[in-house]
Amino acid sequence: MKQPTIHFVGKQQDTFVKSVQLARYLNQEHGNTIVSSTNVDPAVGDAWRILGPGMFGVKVADCLGVVLWETSREFPVYAIHSGWRGSKSGIVAKCAQELVSSGADPLNIKAYFSPSAQACCYEVGAEFMDYFGTQFVVRRNGTFYFDNIAYNVAALTDLHIQAENIQQSSVCTMCNTQFHSYRREGTSKRNVLLVEVGQASVEVTHH
Repeated sequence: MKQPTIHFVGKQQDTFVKSVQLARYLNQEHGNTIVSSTNVDPAVGDAWRILGPGMFGVKVADCLGVVLWETSREFPVYAIHSGWRGSKSGIVAKCAQELVSSGADPLNIKAYFSPSAQACCYEVGAEFMDYFGTQFVVRRNGTFYFDNIAYNVAALTDLHIQAENIQQSSVCTMCNTQFHSYRREGTSKRNVLLVEVGQASVEVTHH
């Protein structure tokens, strides 16, 4: 069974420059709209519902990139952009629920979480306690920090997706200067989560 090939491309894009250029992208707006790959470009949304072979991209610079698929079939695959607004609107859970509704067994669903702003650095306002609760927002030395990864892991495990099937990167884009970070640099440049569907096996790399 063919599975997605996943590359997370940071500042060192030379190896993947052609793939980055050829990939299809959404006009992302920090919402929870899912767009089918059968749609004509350009489309507005923050998650791809991939229904056929191709190269698809999600642009992030501290936001979380997520890929969801079921191991027993090739399609659909979901490639998701989830910053705090997307997480607040439940985009990752929405995609997972749609995958299950299409017939996927939660026990066979796998997820990949890209490098992103981690709880060590993801400074937020006190209102995030109301948005996400004390389980996912901690206060240290008078400053609040949001754990976007833990929030979305919980969203998936609540749907009976197994924690051991969720591959989480421990790389913080705010700490690691190999990756673009809007919060660290104020940059307009973006890291790219590339998802290629139609390959022989799962491969995940960070560059």
